[in-house]
Amino acid sequence: MKKLLYSLFTIYGLSSLYAQDPHFSQYDFTPSIVNPALAGANHDIQANSAYRNQWNSIGYAFQSTNVSADIRIIPNKRLPKGYWGFGLMFLNDVAGGARMTNNSLAMNFAYHILLKEGHTFGLGVNSGFGFNSISGTNGRWASQFDGVEYNMLTPSGEQFNAATYSIFNLGAGLLYTYKKREMYMTKNDSRRINIGVSAYNLNRPQHSFVDRDVAKLPIRFVGFASLVYGLADTRLVIEPGVYYQQQGRARDIYAGSMVKYIVQDQSSRTTAYDASAVGLGMFYRNFDALVVRASYEQFNFKLSFGYDFNISSLARASRGFGGFELGLRWTIDDPYTPTRIKK
Repeated sequence: MKKLLYSLFTIYGLSSLYAQDPHFSQYDFTPSIVNPALAGANHDIQANSAYRNQWNSIGYAFQSTNVSADIRIIPNKRLPKGYWGFGLMFLNDVAGGARMTNNSLAMNFAYHILLKEGHTFGLGVNSGFGFNSISGTNGRWASQFDGVEYNMLTPSGEQFNAATYSIFNLGAGLLYTYKKREMYMTKNDSRRINIGVSAYNLNRPQHSFVDRDVAKLPIRFVGFASLVYGLADTRLVIEPGVYYQQQGRARDIYAGSMVKYIVQDQSSRTTAYDASAVGLGMFYRNFDALVVRASYEQFNFKLSFGYDFNISSLARASRGFGGFELGLRWTIDDPYTPTRIKK
């Protein structure tokens, strides 16, 4: 019990000070923090929101909210050689008992080159500002463990040179996309592939409440591949994906698949009635969690729920419960201009 309590207090303390970007388990609902080149890549207009609540079973919950929107802009609709993507993103992250809070605003710019029918190559850049704050009086620190139990009256010994600070951030990404859109949903022969690499925090901004002269935010590298594959002449669609992230010493490998069942289909040439689908899936994050997901789609809207079951060494304290996520997406595509971007 002593070791368990000590470990928990250490986690609360370190997680509030270690410079690391927040993560989500439903990456498809947070495209702006996966790759800036995803702006405008898959839809004419899309808006995404994701909310994550983690570690509520062992103490102070870690809460993250991400909201983003992007639009595709085609300069020459008759003979397009490429098109632009523009997106905005807001992120709010509150971590641990010390209530370390990060509010970030960012813009994504992308240009997608049309290679041949259905194939595009995109380059994206990301820039934004982060505003950080901390409440040291609310934290629980390892130094307050007196050998028997946690004592909130024991001085923590922690000192902060600044309770708030701001940073400027830069990122960039490359993306390959292939998309085949079926003539009618009843055929269910659509294909979509996204493969990308990106890097965030390229300018290594200073990031510390204690000593900003030496503490810099590590570069976060991201690589991913995702597929949407309709099983022709059936109502099933499989959506596998694999994601890799590394930031400093932290490494995250995440892989799995969704399986979607089309409850009601719709011709891509008409909006006579709404399409709908339900989905189930499972993903694995290396040595950390099994993620179970369920989704529901109705026409342009998609609602998704995910839950992380903890399988790491912290499972003893968390009793296997990690965190849950909610995701919501709204999209618009022009079904009456199939040659618009040669897809």
